[in-house]
Amino acid sequence: MPAFLQKCKRCLNEFPYVHGKRFCHKVCRNTYYREARSEEDFAINSLPVIDPPPDVVHQFVDKPLDAPIKFVIENNAPEGAIGFRLGVMNSGSRRNKNPRMKWFPYKPFRTPAVYHLLPWETAHVPFPGSYAVCYFDENYVPIAVPKFQVNIRIPAPMFPWCAGDDQMLLNLKKLL
Repeated sequence: MPAFLQKCKRCLNEFPYVHGKRFCHKVCRNTYYREARSEEDFAINSLPVIDPPPDVVHQFVDKPLDAPIKFVIENNAPEGAIGFRLGVMNSGSRRNKNPRMKWFPYKPFRTPAVYHLLPWETAHVPFPGSYAVCYFDENYVPIAVPKFQVNIRIPAPMFPWCAGDDQMLLNLKKLL
């Protein structure tokens, strides 16, 4: 008697039915989830970029270099936000089939891996660019999905892009 067949969720090849199995091979499974994460990252990377309004730019003349970033991030922070993370796609010349976003700060650099709003902490990022902003509450849980990006023209680099976290979320079990 022939076994029941099911179709792979990614390549649509048929394989014998096994309860709970959705892919014909681990390569299909890994590729499927890598493509899905890449699509999510592209959606975050296409968020609008918010810059300080032109009528307040004169306020940053004798201030630290990150004053415009601080202004945008603090003024757009939702109620209950105590910290934030910044995410960016690699803008290098080497392209990947499924590009990913990296999130800063990352755990070995700082635990918990968030920059705090009060007191303000300078955001260390690897290169100039548009960074998505994700706000976190006092339990280090994201308040909402990122809604905008901020332009960082003069970064304070301390590490390469590849050192960033692949996930926006923090592993609460490994926080401390």
